[in-house]
Amino acid sequence: MNRKLKNWIVIGKSVKSGKKGLLTYLTYLTNNQHKNHDKESHEIINFQNQEEVFINMCKLVEDRQTKQLLYKNGGRPSNKFGHSFTINFPFKFDSAQQEKKLIQNLLYRFFRELNESENLKMSREDIIEHLKNNNFYNIHRQDKGSQTQFNFVLTEYVNNNKIDLSKKKYSYLLKNISNEMTRKIGFDINKYEMEKKTEKPQRKRVKTSYYKVDKQKEKLEEYKNNIDIILEDTIEKIQKRVLIYLDRMAASIEDKNEEKFNKNKELLEKNIEKIKVEKKKKSSFDIDI
Repeated sequence: MNRKLKNWIVIGKSVKSGKKGLLTYLTYLTNNQHKNHDKESHEIINFQNQEEVFINMCKLVEDRQTKQLLYKNGGRPSNKFGHSFTINFPFKFDSAQQEKKLIQNLLYRFFRELNESENLKMSREDIIEHLKNNNFYNIHRQDKGSQTQFNFVLTEYVNNNKIDLSKKKYSYLLKNISNEMTRKIGFDINKYEMEKKTEKPQRKRVKTSYYKVDKQKEKLEEYKNNIDIILEDTIEKIQKRVLIYLDRMAASIEDKNEEKFNKNKELLEKNIEKIKVEKKKKSSFDIDI
């Protein structure tokens, strides 16, 4: 049985792995030939120069790190260069002009609310300049599933302030703003339902050799890059612990230390089980030796 939507689906994700991670994700969002995009119906609408936004976002992080070093504020340099949000709509809008106006107004409203709640002391002109130059946004259209996707990659450095956009209240804010704005132009969320997905049969796992170092490290790196999705809204303490075990496993592969690898894999899986119990959410670790 299908269920009514309460909010448009908003997915948040930290953009990590430094400059490389940010550039990789921006390239994915702007590349219509990517293997994940439906070749027949997928269309991308860009509004900005990707390279300019990338340079500006990197500069904000680096300036902050330089000041920390200069004034000896301490702390490790962050490898997080932005935070992404995707809003999924199960329909297409009436026109490209309507889409453009909506995504830009939505982003402006978000930063206006952020300015007030965090006391950032930005004028209207400051907000517009910031959202145009230091943040990326575009639209993906397709015929299946989420027919329209609004994609945002936002910097967490705003007017000399560091804002943690991974907090739940910010994705909730985006949901509220998008609900209100789409309702005004005739798209009422109460009229839409979420289709229940049919479960696909699970594939049988194929074990990989322990000494295939590159393959193992690639899987570990993929897990590290996507850890915020796997551990979304979980306790920060557990998240840090999981990252430590992943780093130790990567080191054990380099050292060809199978005992250390197995020990940290066991600890990792125990912590993921804790997350499953707390969030009642399936998760798996798919590296075998």
